[in-house]
Amino acid sequence: RASEQLAAPESLLPYARRTLGASDAALPASTARLTSFAYQPTAASEQGVQRVLRAAFGAETRIEFAPAVAYGDEERFSTSASGAASDLEILLFSLAATPEVENHGRILQLAHERWLRSRAGSRWLVLVDEAPFLARFGGDATIATQIEQRRSAWRDFVHAHGFEACTLDFGSIPTGNEVPQATVDQVHRSCRRASA
Repeated sequence: RASEQLAAPESLLPYARRTLGASDAALPASTARLTSFAYQPTAASEQGVQRVLRAAFGAETRIEFAPAVAYGDEERFSTSASGAASDLEILLFSLAATPEVENHGRILQLAHERWLRSRAGSRWLVLVDEAPFLARFGGDATIATQIEQRRSAWRDFVHAHGFEACTLDFGSIPTGNEVPQATVDQVHRSCRRASA
């Protein structure tokens, strides 16, 4: 395939990101900054996130885990980004949490405001880790409907704040194997700039 043989010159990537940022285009990311909110992912989930991001945006993607933002400390998020802008800004939530306007909504609002101020054309991705919720309830077949309702609630909530949520069980991403293409496609569909 041509896309496997030709690499875009590094100097053109910022322009391409600004131009195609709202599309499903899977442009490589040289840097990604991940901020989790009111959630400390397990080592398995952190490794899963890294594997998925590198499969979706390139094996050379540098992933920075920014300090987590604590519940009730939402305003810190507006000033927490420092240094050069990342190609990809990521918010990580837990499916075990019920999304709340005053907290989760505020973080998403602040993210939207940061995106609007961004001059580097960085893209935004909202991830929701299913691992904590599934660890608690996943073995119970009687609550499959409730699990899907929780996923749907998060997708609707995030969408109402101008982003698309990508819900995945990051704690179960297989090691040693390729990340399934369906997972990569799901990330690409969710990675876009905020709605204006």
